[in-house]
Amino acid sequence: MQIKAELVKLIFENTAKTFAVAKFKREDSSIFVASGKIPVPAEGRIYKLSGDWVVNQKFGFQFKIYSAFPESLTSAKGISAFLSSGRIKGVGKKTAEKIINTFGEKTAEVIENHPEKLKKIKGLKKTAAEAIIREWKEDSSRREVLIYLLKFGVGPKMADNISRELGPENVVGIVEENPYILSEIVGGIGFRKADSIALGMGIPKNSRFRIRSALGYVLSDAASSGHTCLPGEDLVCESSKITGTGKAEVKKVLEEMVGSALLRSAVFSGTEYIYNFSLERAERSVCAEIMRILGSEKNFHCRLKAEKKHDLNIKVASENIQISPVSVVTGGPGTGKTTLIKQIISNFKGRVELCAPTGRAAKRLEEVTGAKAKTIHRMLNYNPATGTFRYNSTNRIDDALIISDESSMIDIYLALSLLQAVGRNSRIVFVGDANQLPPVGPGNFFRDIAECGLMPTLWLGEVFRQRGESGIIKGADCILRGIMPKFNGDDFVFVNRQSLEETALETVRIAAVELKKKYGSKTLSSVQVITPVNGGASGTRELNLRIAQILNPGRDKRPAAGDKVMQVSNDYDLEIFNGDTGIVTRAGEYSTTVDFSYKTVEIEGEKRDNLVLGYAVTVHKSQGSEYPAVVAAVHSSHYMMLARDLLYTAVTRGKDMVILVGDKKAMHIALANDRSMKRYFFLSERLKYEFEKLKGR
Repeated sequence: MQIKAELVKLIFENTAKTFAVAKFKREDSSIFVASGKIPVPAEGRIYKLSGDWVVNQKFGFQFKIYSAFPESLTSAKGISAFLSSGRIKGVGKKTAEKIINTFGEKTAEVIENHPEKLKKIKGLKKTAAEAIIREWKEDSSRREVLIYLLKFGVGPKMADNISRELGPENVVGIVEENPYILSEIVGGIGFRKADSIALGMGIPKNSRFRIRSALGYVLSDAASSGHTCLPGEDLVCESSKITGTGKAEVKKVLEEMVGSALLRSAVFSGTEYIYNFSLERAERSVCAEIMRILGSEKNFHCRLKAEKKHDLNIKVASENIQISPVSVVTGGPGTGKTTLIKQIISNFKGRVELCAPTGRAAKRLEEVTGAKAKTIHRMLNYNPATGTFRYNSTNRIDDALIISDESSMIDIYLALSLLQAVGRNSRIVFVGDANQLPPVGPGNFFRDIAECGLMPTLWLGEVFRQRGESGIIKGADCILRGIMPKFNGDDFVFVNRQSLEETALETVRIAAVELKKKYGSKTLSSVQVITPVNGGASGTRELNLRIAQILNPGRDKRPAAGDKVMQVSNDYDLEIFNGDTGIVTRAGEYSTTVDFSYKTVEIEGEKRDNLVLGYAVTVHKSQGSEYPAVVAAVHSSHYMMLARDLLYTAVTRGKDMVILVGDKKAMHIALANDRSMKRYFFLSERLKYEFEKLKGR
């Protein structure tokens, strides 16, 4: 539905200017309330609104804006409201009235074409007049950008982002010269969107700008899958396929980009790999930081050893810390990692810093050790305004033992930030499970440092929890070896369902009905549904809706009070992280309050779009968490995602009970596939190379 209306009162606008609420007046003088993204809001301005009427439980009937297109300010009323809005320093209501009384309906023309006439206004200072002209030009430029980009299918919200990033006066010139730059510097615009704009402008398919952008896009897509680089031949083939240009032409552009250092090249085992600049620097810098901390050849030791008694493992771990400033402890569930951390803390005489990649993992570490733990970002004192850490390569953490738990979740960028902060006389111990899924971000840092054999590494294999009687732990061990686990019908259960719909229905029934009988009021915090995928009958989206209908009926589309929710992006301002789950305690019109167990947060405006229902989460999102009971959907239709490390990670999220629902074919597919463990990532090779250089000195 489309409505043409005048903005008569701005009720609310968030600080990010991504969400607003305002009163509008239609041509028949009827007043209504609308909410959403309102570009360049100004009282008195006419907008073309696109959206739908909705009924809000608290605020009643209102218009939900999908897009709002602003028209120019021409009426005396609109111009007066714009001038007196408070956005122009030195201009208030009285000054605005003077200007309108002087020029009337010609005010807009005067400001645009004859700004010198503003000097006729008695009492108007020169600085105020200049501010009026500057603000008016900026407002006009933003409108012109909207009109220009609209013809390429760019909506008002994205156009506003482009205008903000490039400056409204620069947009047309930059886009005309190279529209692909939009994908490099404007959030939310990828290669596909920029390519659509470019082709619409008549850019040739074999344009160098287009091929360069495609190469960057393929590398970026590989990074989102965890790779820090790609084999050169693979990169050329994929880019050629995307652009429809010949491989020779793509290869020539690639060579130019490598030659000018826009992309980086490295050779491992006779194969050339191509990196984007930031990932090559991050991988190389992580290697350099480890070498810096280790300091000399005597600190390189490989101790791949675990004993059958806790006290001996504690002794070995303590020795490793003394031997080397960097050491590693890895092991599966029940192998004593937590007990070992507690004893290390108890035995160490000095400052200890405990950290983990996510708030939930840090909270769990704090609960099991009884010592204060922080997220890595909080420990390093992250400043979201500048995107920097207080503790860094020039201001390090000195004279401390740093213990990083759940280290398998650390990607290459976070690893670099953490290592750069390790200072004089400090030691760092990375603890985790190298057999879990690799991190969501690029690299496989923890597995590489655990397997490279260059620093003291304690591999915990002996199961101590419940004296090895846990069916979950025995099952996890079988999965690692590619063997079909034995289900004991007690804490480790398989429920056979052949069809995808049957799998979904049974997963929902067990989680929302059967286990609710067991856990009662603690169901939301105790029971977690896990699935490999987001889409389909047994994906997170469908399972979440079905479970919510049972556990929290009567809710609308947005998460309501009582819903279990998950944060799906890192928000460093609020210190909540991708994969964190919590319970909604209050759902208002403009904000939602969530108890994440480690902190309660009020989330406002469009930031609430990063909250989704969390009754069911993907295996990747569950990393770093542990739940009393896990119900996991595992069906052969998920074959594209099924792999040994994924199944292992799902099973090891459960502490007391794991119930797998699906077909045995899916189990066989996952157990036979260990390929997902391999990423294009060469930290281990770089470390070995640097160690050999060190030995040769």
